[in-house]
Amino acid sequence: MAWDTTQATGPAGDEIHVRARLWQFGQHSRGELAAPVGGASFNPTVNGDKPNQIRNITTTVSANLSLIDGKTANMGGEFDVAVGAKGVAPVHQDPRIAALHARGLTGEGVVFGQVEPGSPYLVHGAFDNWQSSDPSVLRAAYDGAAPAAGASSGHATRVASIMIGYDPLGIHVDHESRFEAAGNRINNGFGFTGVAPKGKLLTNGSSGVAEITSVATGNVGGAPVKVMNMSAGVPGSSANGQSQSERAIDHFVEANGIIFTKSAGNAGRVSAITTPGGAYNAIVVGNLEYGADVSYPTDFDPANAALSGSSSRGPTADGRSKPDITALGTGNYSAFTMENEYRVPRAGGGFNYISQIDPAYMESGNRGLYSTRSRQSGSEAGVAVEGTSFAAPTVAGVAGLMVQQGTISHAGADRTEAHNPLSIKSVLMTTADKRPYGGDTYRWSKGVDGAGDDANTRIPLSFRWGAGMLNPVGAVDLIATSPQEHNDHVTSSGWDYNAMLTSTSHDTIGGGVDVGLGHLYDVRFDAPMVTTNFSFIATLNWFNHVGVADGAGNYAAGTLVNLDLTAYLWDGTNAPIEIARSDSTIDNVEHIWLRNGLTIPGDANGGMSFTSLLLRVSGAGWRGAAVAEEYALSWKTYLIPTPSGVSVLSVVGLVAIRRRR
Repeated sequence: MAWDTTQATGPAGDEIHVRARLWQFGQHSRGELAAPVGGASFNPTVNGDKPNQIRNITTTVSANLSLIDGKTANMGGEFDVAVGAKGVAPVHQDPRIAALHARGLTGEGVVFGQVEPGSPYLVHGAFDNWQSSDPSVLRAAYDGAAPAAGASSGHATRVASIMIGYDPLGIHVDHESRFEAAGNRINNGFGFTGVAPKGKLLTNGSSGVAEITSVATGNVGGAPVKVMNMSAGVPGSSANGQSQSERAIDHFVEANGIIFTKSAGNAGRVSAITTPGGAYNAIVVGNLEYGADVSYPTDFDPANAALSGSSSRGPTADGRSKPDITALGTGNYSAFTMENEYRVPRAGGGFNYISQIDPAYMESGNRGLYSTRSRQSGSEAGVAVEGTSFAAPTVAGVAGLMVQQGTISHAGADRTEAHNPLSIKSVLMTTADKRPYGGDTYRWSKGVDGAGDDANTRIPLSFRWGAGMLNPVGAVDLIATSPQEHNDHVTSSGWDYNAMLTSTSHDTIGGGVDVGLGHLYDVRFDAPMVTTNFSFIATLNWFNHVGVADGAGNYAAGTLVNLDLTAYLWDGTNAPIEIARSDSTIDNVEHIWLRNGLTIPGDANGGMSFTSLLLRVSGAGWRGAAVAEEYALSWKTYLIPTPSGVSVLSVVGLVAIRRRR
């Protein structure tokens, strides 16, 4: 066997612990599932040999290996065939995330948590520690017992790899573990990276209240969990924010500062968010498709996106706006496992779909394989990886990059506020793309599409899109700016984390304007603006307050203050003109979008000139006169009507403004 180490690549400056992966080309009898009625075990039967499948025989070496060439055999001495392995610098399939990686944002220092029924196969190459040769330094750990041999979940493995996976020796395969067709290969078929490849993971193979608690209070190597993801839910349930799991999530988001992402569900209809997706403080994520061939997304221009037909729509069972945002959940390049899927009848009708790694294919044979497609039991065609299960960890990974950016850009109290789950959620939603598809017509609209809900100020978000489509670069860039302060002039795009008292909060911008109680932000432009050439988005978030569990482990219902967000145009002299408001009485989010061509009362000809846009945060239903309500507010101004456009309004001193404390 020849070992060529002359072209080894890896993270610059890191000590690389390289695994030599040996590809095995040959035939393998693929196990197929005969689904037993009411059964919960595999009954593999031989379904014929599959030419050119790849299985892995691996060894570990302590040198940087780029190319291995020679012959080997499997552990049983069979398949004496040519093998090889090549190490590359992996590039993420989404060029926007790849651009963030190129800026050094990799999730380093961020610990992710995972809760769902089923444990990932952490021996998969996606979770190897490539940054250290010390085997005691873990990138991923089980919270509790590891799964029994052969009992790992392919679903959980994919989800975890989307968040933190990294494998310079990865191989791009199709749904039958054969080399992917040349035209479909990502990075020429070699290497894999998730969204936060230097993040760490604590994972639990269940998703009840006890497991949520254990992971939310857990750590890896002494570092606490910061971002949690749940790609699971109870179909057909009433997600209303009042289940014990939803209350537990709300509690830990506020009490422990956890950023919690949750898949919306895959029912494809209105009012179908799965429990615990009704958690007020969670970020609930819908599923996007990009491009005509959803199995192989390559163009991530928002104009090429569509909401998957299977993505669950809102509202929640109690009428609140969910999901909060949408992201790629179809064709996600992720850890591949040869899975079997079978149905188990569910009490009351219907089936639960259970998937496990094919016992005829051995877990070790999946090590280091990646795909945008998954095996569909009983089918030769395979299907695209699809589901809100894969959209949620995409958002979780970007949230981790935002946390890292907050660490880089800020210090002291500013850093704490940049890491707060309210700030992260608000910025994600404000920077989300609304996607125009021609002229001034947009697919984004509030509430139910076509129901005329845009004028309803009680509905803050779209029941399909949430606030829009994930914009990774926009979110990271906005959280990198300095937090600003109410009762003052602020830049055209920015964010603030603050707290407001009841009768004592009455801003007037130095006595220049009075629109009532509340906090005021004077978004000041460096030149007069007109209503026909700008677009503006703002998002207000605050907590649903759930206290600690009682002695029996149960959580009481939370307390929700009612905050409102109002926008005014102001010329600096005359009385401000109210142009928009978001005043839901049941949500803990308010969202305003002022699109291009805004019509102003009393401005029949259009083109009204103004120098300031005032944002007012006000509220009712306080928890007490002396109890300040914490909130995060973010806003963004565009010179053109496309939120994904290239021209964001700039003002003098964009990053020079600092909070007065």
